[in-house]
Amino acid sequence: MYINDLEHQVSAYPGSMLKAKSQGLWPDHLGILGEPLPDGRWSVVHSDERGVVLTAFEDFARGRLVTVLQAPCSLEQQRSILERAFSQIGHPYDVLFANCEHFATWAFNGVADSPQLKKCVAGACVLVLGLARLWSLGGESA
Repeated sequence: MYINDLEHQVSAYPGSMLKAKSQGLWPDHLGILGEPLPDGRWSVVHSDERGVVLTAFEDFARGRLVTVLQAPCSLEQQRSILERAFSQIGHPYDVLFANCEHFATWAFNGVADSPQLKKCVAGACVLVLGLARLWSLGGESA
């Protein structure tokens, strides 16, 4: 399968971690490329509001630009990634602890991580601290 990232064709293999680019401040959507479905379309295992699901590539992409973040280096790694990904189908979604990025990073390398969530939390903390500081300065002038 080839995924067009608008600059060049990238070869994607089952087990590859995919990113569907979102607009604006919305987080990107991540998933793991699966095997072809019976109708010939490629599948993607990903986590959304329904939980971890297996869908057609087109349903995962939803018209967004899709790129390959990482591809398996060996058949053994590919099998491990796919086993982990498929074992989670039906697992519930949780934005803080089991979002699409947690799922995809765990399926790919065995460690769940969500850098996008960490950036959002850090940004929210900075905003709250800034507002608290402004509020406290406003109280001092009274």
